[in-house]
Amino acid sequence: MALFAKFGTRDERIAGFDKAMAVGGNLDMAQKRFVLALAYAQFNTPLTAKKNETHAALNFKWMLAPHLSLAAEVQYITHPGLDAAARDVTVYGVRSHIYF
Repeated sequence: MALFAKFGTRDERIAGFDKAMAVGGNLDMAQKRFVLALAYAQFNTPLTAKKNETHAALNFKWMLAPHLSLAAEVQYITHPGLDAAARDVTVYGVRSHIYF
């Protein structure tokens, strides 16, 4: 088991966000890995922006072979695009990794 936390601030010349924070953890069991993460970003927006975008993600990774993995992920995003009127979004994804 491992836990993680990240915090970042921006370089005004490059990033559109003001502050970002992520926390989470993973649990390895044989050839499977569960990862749960929660991320929050405060974007560089006018004072009229009342909401910030927040992401929560759950990832499950299977090692199919020593050099091949398959991962499924679900993300839940609140206030996408910093739009307080926008409905929250659920995103589903599948990806594979080939290790050389």
